[in-house]
Amino acid sequence: MIQINLREKLSHNSKWFIFPLLLLLLACPSEDEPPDPEPDPGPLIASGFINLASGFYEDALDNFDDALSLSRTNISANMGKAWSMLFLDNGVDGSSLDSMRFFFEKGIGDSIWSADAYCGLAMVALAQNNYSLSVNHADSLLSINSLYVFEYVVGGNTYYINDIDYHDILLVKAQAQFFTPDYQGAYDTLS
Repeated sequence: MIQINLREKLSHNSKWFIFPLLLLLLACPSEDEPPDPEPDPGPLIASGFINLASGFYEDALDNFDDALSLSRTNISANMGKAWSMLFLDNGVDGSSLDSMRFFFEKGIGDSIWSADAYCGLAMVALAQNNYSLSVNHADSLLSINSLYVFEYVVGGNTYYINDIDYHDILLVKAQAQFFTPDYQGAYDTLS
């Protein structure tokens, strides 16, 4: 009788051991199929900058939005979106200035995009009447590259975007200095 009870208890309790084991086996991932590769936003970004250089700002914005839908953290796509927004409305809409600033700030810490980020931020800060910040951003840009030119290279071709260069930043800086009012600083910058 003791033997029957022991068998009965083992067979009754074995259900509780099999169930977790079965769950463990079913939960393990199979290695049959590799995961799908992430889509590459590169071609969309390249098209966006070509459109930006050609003056097709809405098309450029669409390209950058599509690229950001593939990779939200792509700095090139974020920067392209900020520039597209800037060229589309030139900061007429105050709320769009905050969005532009948000996208430009993503490029500050990037060695490739930092000069372009400071260029855009200097313009946005001027449009937001934050003159001292505009001067600071202009100075940051000029300390990175005193002969700055806004360009983008795609497939060995260099595209110059809206002919923006260090002269434009000096004008932005001088305007901001004038409004602070640092008239001597504005005069020196223009000189």
